[in-house]
Amino acid sequence: MLRDEALAEDVVQDVFTKLLEKLKQMQVSDSLAGILYYLVRNAVISHIRREKVELNYVEYAKVYENFIANPPDTELIKKELNTALDKEIDLFPPKLREIFLLRRLELSNREIAEKQDISEYTVKNQIKIGLKTLRRKLTLLMQVFVNMIIFLS
Repeated sequence: MLRDEALAEDVVQDVFTKLLEKLKQMQVSDSLAGILYYLVRNAVISHIRREKVELNYVEYAKVYENFIANPPDTELIKKELNTALDKEIDLFPPKLREIFLLRRLELSNREIAEKQDISEYTVKNQIKIGLKTLRRKLTLLMQVFVNMIIFLS
């Protein structure tokens, strides 16, 4: 199971240590072979779990170190996100796109409603729809960026 003789010897030594500690609690009718099997199996499983956690931690630490040592160009990421944002807004229906662009110019809902000759409630709903769409689309984009960073590190 362990594929390493030295490690297997360590596990067996640990098992015998535990067995000696539990010898006082054992009853004469207990099967020594069954107890040994149970202790060795659990020790091996525990070791494999610990090793898996350690490997995951080491991999995470490598990615984090590389990220710290070579931080991504934040200006480039901002530019890419703004480009993606503009492309997604361009795909909006004309009325929604116009409302959204006016909102990006920092006009209030009331000012947009007056300018478009619609109710404030309609402006609010249109902005809500646009934000929901952008959030969904840009979440996928952010996942791609994160995967690229991990892949390149």
